[in-house]
Amino acid sequence: MNAALRVGVLGATGRVGTLLLREIISKESLSLGAAITRSGSKHIGSDIGTHLGTGTLGLCFQPLAPNCFDHCDVVIDFSMPQGLEKALPFLGNTPLVSGTTGLADTTEAALQIYAHTAPLLTAANFSTGVNVLLALVAQAAKALDDYEIEIVETHHRYKKDAPSGTALVLGKVAAEARGHTLESVVCHGREGTSNTRKAETIGIHAVRMGQVVGEHTVSIANDTEILTLSHSAQQRSTFVDGALRAAQWLVNQSPGRYTMADMLGLS
Repeated sequence: MNAALRVGVLGATGRVGTLLLREIISKESLSLGAAITRSGSKHIGSDIGTHLGTGTLGLCFQPLAPNCFDHCDVVIDFSMPQGLEKALPFLGNTPLVSGTTGLADTTEAALQIYAHTAPLLTAANFSTGVNVLLALVAQAAKALDDYEIEIVETHHRYKKDAPSGTALVLGKVAAEARGHTLESVVCHGREGTSNTRKAETIGIHAVRMGQVVGEHTVSIANDTEILTLSHSAQQRSTFVDGALRAAQWLVNQSPGRYTMADMLGLS
């Protein structure tokens, strides 16, 4: 029988991090190697089972420290941009799956360097459905290259970044399918009276309300028809399932940078 995969969680007390912990401890094929949370968190030193309401597990939340990932075969990151950047020097060459978005250029550069010596998989969204949606949007944008594109995303009221990382990636794949950069064609929302639409524009609009886990709709239209491609996440566990699937795949890969499309065979 194969040994359980030892998974470390960075951002362990966040919404998705907590779900990851719960899923890891429930699977015989997985074991929890480390649960890392931000320095100064009230959870540091407390038993993880207390946080999850499952009873004492004998493993406590830790801050970043030398050797904190020594007992991990792979690390899954759902933290904040600053937390990920601070964590990279502590990871050694541990395979890393990261879902943190809104990264600074310095963090992106550090990730590129990290991928020289360790397998790295990054994604704005770990839902397998969303990653199939990305492939479909690229295909449609290229085939319908004279159609107009608008993207609308809706998330819960607590989401800090707007637009979502997923909306930006949807816009990016659509723009690149037509030979553009997203930055050269994007329009973030509209107001006022001087907003005549340019043909190549890709509109991105963010809605924040209620407890919506995540909804993304891409509309592609001309004067006679509209093609709508959409995805709705019903539970955050879809991101957990995708991240764990990615982690189990990544530990068998060589150093380099990978995407969910690589893992799903869509590249």
